[in-house]
Parts: sequence; structure tokens; C-alpha cells
Amino acid sequence: MELFASLKRVRCTDDTSFHLGKTTCLGTRLAKVELKLITAVFVLAFEHSVIDPLGEPANPLPLPNWNDILLARPPVGSFNLSYERTDEPL
Repeated sequence: MELFASLKRVRCTDDTSFHLGKTTCLGTRLAKVELKLITAVFVLAFEHSVIDPLGEPANPLPLPNWNDILLARPPVGSFNLSYERTDEPL
């Protein structure tokens, strides 16, 4: 028991991807910028549309669950996201 007494407890909600060692990762900023760049390219290079579970365009769009104050997501399985590559070069 005394062997594990000095270990630090980590909550699952903490951002621990770059802070698990004795020192912080020097590439944290670069990695986060790369993640943002990849996300931006994905948003710009594809046309996104919301479809229902049958593959038809969703009309009306699914409503978020306003009782879930943190996320306000639509119910699970109420829609899918479709994306197609645009013809314009980046």
C-alpha cells in the first residue's frame, strides 16, 4: 500500500495527453496547431450535409436536447453526417 501512496490520481476529465511524465511535452503547442490545421482542412475541403438514418437530407434538422446543459446534442442515432470532396484545390 505504501508503494502506491505517492502516485498522483488523475481524473478522466483532465487533459493528460501531454502531461503524464515528470516534465511537460515540448511539442504540445505544435501538436495542437497541427490538430487545428487538420480540422480546418477537413472543413474546407469537403461539403458537409446532415442526413437522416435512411440517407435522405434531414428536413427539419434534428433538435438539440436543451435539457443537457453541457453538450446540447441531438438524440443519439437521430441523424448522420455526410461529406463529399469539393472540386476546388486547397
